[in-house]
Amino acid sequence: MSGLTFLTPLAALAGVAALVPLAALAARERRAARLRRALGLAHPPWSARIARALAVVTVVGLLAAAAAQPVVRTSRAAVLRRDAQAFFVVDVSRSMEAARGAHAPTRLARAVGVAERLRTQLPDVPAGIATLTDRLLPNLFPTGDAGGFARVAERSLAIDQPPPAQVRKRSTDFGALNQLVLGDYFGAETFGAKTFGAPTRHRLVVLLTDGESGAFDVGSTARSLREARIDLIVVRFWHADERIYAGSRADETGYRPDPTATAWADKLGPAVSGFAPFTERDLAGAGAAARKLLGHGPTGPASRAVRERPLSSYVAAAAGLPLALLLLGRGFRLRWRPTTWRRGRARRPTVGAEAGARARG
Repeated sequence: MSGLTFLTPLAALAGVAALVPLAALAARERRAARLRRALGLAHPPWSARIARALAVVTVVGLLAAAAAQPVVRTSRAAVLRRDAQAFFVVDVSRSMEAARGAHAPTRLARAVGVAERLRTQLPDVPAGIATLTDRLLPNLFPTGDAGGFARVAERSLAIDQPPPAQVRKRSTDFGALNQLVLGDYFGAETFGAKTFGAPTRHRLVVLLTDGESGAFDVGSTARSLREARIDLIVVRFWHADERIYAGSRADETGYRPDPTATAWADKLGPAVSGFAPFTERDLAGAGAAARKLLGHGPTGPASRAVRERPLSSYVAAAAGLPLALLLLGRGFRLRWRPTTWRRGRARRPTVGAEAGARARG
C-alpha cells in the first residue's frame, strides 16, 4: 500500500509568494501596453505573456511543494519473530574515530555500515541500537522497521555522544554490558494490537567495537549475560596503522592502536557464546553466527512497516526548467518585431524601408 503525503504541509503556504511576482508582472505589462499605444506599436501575442505568467506560477508552486516535503509512503504488513530480539551495541568511544588515512572512513563509520548490512540478514528479527563507552545507553529499542533502524544508525551515532561518565585514557568498558541484564532492554514485543508479555527467549547482542577496552571482570560479565540468556557476538574494527586525524594531519593527542587492549574482546565473545570476534570483512561469518544463535521460532504479524521515499529534491530540481525559460527566454523563443500602425492596420516595415530611413537620417 502506497500513497503521496506531505511531511510539512504548512510550508506550502510559501506559494502565496507567487502573488508578488505576478502582481509585478501585471503592473509591468500595463506600463508596457500604455507605452506601445503611445508609440503606435502593436501588442505582442498573448501567448508570450501567458507563458511568462505560467512560468512564474510554476516556479513558485514547485518550490512551495518542495518546502512541504512530499514523500511516497509505502507500508506493508511485516511478519516478525515473537521469541527473538537483537541489539546492535556500537562502541562510540574516542578510539573509534581512528582511520587508515585522513580521508578514509573511520572505525565508527565502518561499524555503522556493517550494522546496517547485518540487520538486513535478520529481516524477521526485531532489532535495536545502543551506544557503548563506559556506560550503555539505548538509541532504539527492538523494532521491525528496518528503515527506522538505518536512520537512527546514520544520524544518531557520533563519537563520545553521549560522553563517558568518567574521564580517563581508555573510556571503553565492556563491563557496562551488565546493564543489558539490569535494564529492561529486551522487553515484550507488540504484534498488531496484541502484546505478548512472555519474556523474549532468544536475545542476541552484536557488539561492534575496536576491542580496546579497559580492564573489567570478564568472568563476571560473561556469567551475567549467560544467566540472562543473552548471546553475544563481537565484530571488531581495528588496524595497527590507524590514527585519529584532524583535517589532513594525524591528531597530536598521541593515540596509537593498542594490540594488548583488544585481548578483552578476544576473551569476552568465546566466554559468552563460544564465538571468537569476527573481523569487519567477515560479514558472512558474523551473519551465520547470529542466525545460529537466534535459531527458529514462531512468527506473527507486526505493525505495518512503513518506508518513505522523499521527493523534495526532485520537485525542487523540476523548478529549474521554467526558471531557465524565464531567465533565458529571449534566446529560446522567436524574436517578435513590433509593427507600426498605418491607416488602421498593422504593417511590418520592410528591409528596404528600414535602409531608406537610415540613409535619410
